[in-house]
Formats: sequence, C-alpha cells, structure tokens
Amino acid sequence: MSVPGRILLYSAAFVMLASVARYFGLSGITFNLSLTISFIFGGMGIFIFYYGTHKSVYLFISSLFFFSGLLIFLFDNFILDSFSAIILPSVLLMLGFSFVVLFIEDPGKKKLMIPGVVFLLLPLILALYKGTFVFDEFFSAIGEIVSLIWVMIALIGLVLFFIYATGERRKKNGNL
Repeated sequence: MSVPGRILLYSAAFVMLASVARYFGLSGITFNLSLTISFIFGGMGIFIFYYGTHKSVYLFISSLFFFSGLLIFLFDNFILDSFSAIILPSVLLMLGFSFVVLFIEDPGKKKLMIPGVVFLLLPLILALYKGTFVFDEFFSAIGEIVSLIWVMIALIGLVLFFIYATGERRKKNGNL
C-alpha cells in the first residue's frame, strides 16, 4: 500500500477507534474532534508526501482535507449565528487557499494564482456587501483561533520549513 493510502487508512482507523472508545466510555473525544484531527493530520501527511512532486491533483485534494479539518474545528468550537450562511464562504476560502498552495508549490504556474485570489476575495466581497463582516470581530476571532491552535500552527510551520530546507539541499546537491 502506498504512503498516502496508509495515511488515509490510519486516519479512518483513528476516527473509528476514537468512536468506539467514546461509545464504551473510555475516551471523552467527540466524533467531530476525531474527524478534525484525522482530516488535519491526514491532509497534512499526504501534502507532505506529495509536496515538491508537482502532482497538483493530490496536493489540491490533500489541502482540501486539511482545510476541511480546520473548518470542522471552527464550526465545533465557535458559536455561529447561522451555520448555513457560513458554508459557501468557507468552501470558497478552502478552494482559494488550495489554489494558493498549488501556486506556492510551483510558482511557475501563475495561472493558479488567479482562481486562488478570486476564491479568497469573493467571500470577503460578499460579506462586505451584505454588511456581515466587521473588522474588529474578525481580528478578535483570529486571535482567539490562534490561541486555541497555536501548537498546530507551530508544528505546521516547522514541517513546512523542513520540507523547504530539504528541497533546497536537494537542489544544491543536484538530486532533484
């Protein structure tokens, strides 16, 4: 079985084991939290495996998994006035970030930045048009989110640093 296949298998097994443990009272982890952890680390694992290989489809899908995990986390940990009103902007943001990730992986593909920017700006424009976006609340929410997941952000930054450093060393040695 391939590495990404094993990552998906382990992620699914984690969700199932966490659900069984919760059912029998062995763990207090909720289904949403186990799904969040599975999506974030599964998406990140597959992303790490394919980063630098220029396999855009796998990178795009893995980043969607990762951002879906973050989305589940946000929905689960914050009180939202209207759950249905946030779905479309969230999906658009996930698509935008995924296209930006593809551009970062291969800066030569400048055409990927266009849908990335469009998908990132469209939810903001819609929110500003509807009057539902308030800058003070937005920055306050970002601060609260960062305080909750700062360890995960630090780990992701560390992993991306090592990916970049390894890629640069390979380029120097001509092993690319």
